[in-house]
Amino acid sequence: MSGISKKKKQMLKKLGCDHVVDSYKKNEANMKATLKEVMSEPPSYVCGRVISSHKLTITMNGQEMRLSPGDEMMMPLGFFLQNKEMTDKKTKQTMQIMKPATKTFLERFRRYNGQDLSNKTLLIWRFGGIGDIMFCQPLVKHIKKTFPNSKVVFATAPNNKGVFSFWPSGLVDDVTDIPFNSKFMDEADYHLTFEGSIERCKEAHEINCYDIFAKVAGLEFNPKDYPLEAFPDPNIVDSLRPYIPPKTIAFQMRASSNLRTMPLTKSIEIINALTDLGFTVGIIDSSREEKIVQSVIDQCPLKRKERVINLAKLSKSLNHCVSILKLCCGSVSTDSSVTHLANAVGIPSIGIYGPFRGELRMLYYDNADWVNGSDGWNECGRAPCYAHDAQAHLCPYMQKKQFVGCLQCIDVDKLVDKFVNIYSKFEK
Repeated sequence: MSGISKKKKQMLKKLGCDHVVDSYKKNEANMKATLKEVMSEPPSYVCGRVISSHKLTITMNGQEMRLSPGDEMMMPLGFFLQNKEMTDKKTKQTMQIMKPATKTFLERFRRYNGQDLSNKTLLIWRFGGIGDIMFCQPLVKHIKKTFPNSKVVFATAPNNKGVFSFWPSGLVDDVTDIPFNSKFMDEADYHLTFEGSIERCKEAHEINCYDIFAKVAGLEFNPKDYPLEAFPDPNIVDSLRPYIPPKTIAFQMRASSNLRTMPLTKSIEIINALTDLGFTVGIIDSSREEKIVQSVIDQCPLKRKERVINLAKLSKSLNHCVSILKLCCGSVSTDSSVTHLANAVGIPSIGIYGPFRGELRMLYYDNADWVNGSDGWNECGRAPCYAHDAQAHLCPYMQKKQFVGCLQCIDVDKLVDKFVNIYSKFEK
């Protein structure tokens, strides 16, 4: 327990998180844990009780959440430690606003591992990105088909909740934020979390993410039997239709991690190659990035700027993003949510993969293919490294503040050939 203060040790004990002390000693950067080991460790979640006498507003992923006195909230340990105190703006005094609840998270936790869910409630939570939420859809479909009388409640980061607005109806019965009220945990018969199953698990270097999630849930099914689906709001689709020309390919350059973001020079090569074939290329991103996308279009040496459009300005929500994809004839995307959303709306898609390999994400997708930067390239000596943000500092390119080498080396001709191949089959 060296390196952790006595005060923090006492806090961890009250939270029922003594096990976290041991995990601090492990070098998780190497992702050496087996899936069995990851599942044997309790999730690093805790239950905090709001002790402030006033309603509070806290921020999670840029979204404001209101908490009331007496609320017992389930949250990641790190979030509790960062938010258990608040500084009064007027008095500058620091006051405690949360303390460990009397009943800990672990005393409430009942891990789901394939049990019969007939007339039972399952609480699932996954904090990660949009792609991580989509990875759960085949599993939820399988549960609902196998146990039609089951109830599924899903907790995720507030900015992810929009995903469920275009999921097939009837899959998820309720959606809540993380942190979530303890009542959701207490009212559920079982709990399912995928914490660490991809980020820390060495099997994730060899097994597709959908199979990993199935193993975590203790279920056996073929993901091909439960293809991804997304049904955007038809009113939004109709409102966007005039702005998206025929034969538009949605192109995603940027990912949520710099490890997976495309180099600008390589992106320009891809755009020029696709417009040479007569396609319009729409650069897609969130509306927050509209000005950056426009600067790329205005300032970069694009051969046919009249065929390059800014789709970011149209993407005001997740439902807008999916609606845009529905109106496109295909998608070319770095390792980001667009890869999975494009498949869900049924358009041909190509994924561009660097640190990870495409087969670990897209193996079960129809009308889809991928290119791996690590095919025939390993100048860094680590490719493919399977690195997440927590391991970004180990990348020699990131250390030099450069784009990762495994994306700089992407074969554009191979990428375009693969897209044309699946596009021509799809047209038929």
